[in-house]
Amino acid sequence: MEKKYSAKYEETKEVLAALCEIFHQDKFELSILIGIGAFGSLLLALVLYSGDPGDGTPGGTAFFLLRYFGIWAASFIVGDIFARTIGKGMMKSTAYGDAVELQRLRIRKRDKALVVRVGFYEDRIVNDTGTKQAEYLYSDVKKLLESDKAIGFLCDVGPGPKNFFGVPKDAFSDCDVEEVKRFLLEKCPKVKKFKKI
Repeated sequence: MEKKYSAKYEETKEVLAALCEIFHQDKFELSILIGIGAFGSLLLALVLYSGDPGDGTPGGTAFFLLRYFGIWAASFIVGDIFARTIGKGMMKSTAYGDAVELQRLRIRKRDKALVVRVGFYEDRIVNDTGTKQAEYLYSDVKKLLESDKAIGFLCDVGPGPKNFFGVPKDAFSDCDVEEVKRFLLEKCPKVKKFKKI
């Protein structure tokens, strides 16, 4: 089957940093929300276990729970703002360090930067590094991520760990990135929109 769109890029330090940033930021935001959810659940369980909140009256208990869930919801909002502001700066720094290390390891193995080709077909995505090829059905894609510099794909291919790969936006030489994004949203049944990083 013929390719609908194609991308080609060299894995430079800058490209690796852009791809690592998308992955780390998404993971960091999820970790913050899971942490707040778990801590809030544990705290509520401890308060309820230690006694009857709200002075033992139904109205007092209802007011306590309303106030508690209001504070908990506000914590999610504050956590999300933190992840997207201060956390984003932290993840950029982490991504750059990871990119430097990844490039060093990969060049040591190959003596040159890796050239990656990604083909977008009607029924699948093919990620080809020249030495290894991975194929993903559009139904495997769980998340589509986007930063200013790249788009990322988080895929679940069986019982193993999720797989992430990305493509720099300037790697699409024969088409417009917005056109590719529209195509992907049509093809990936589990995704409604790109998550902006």
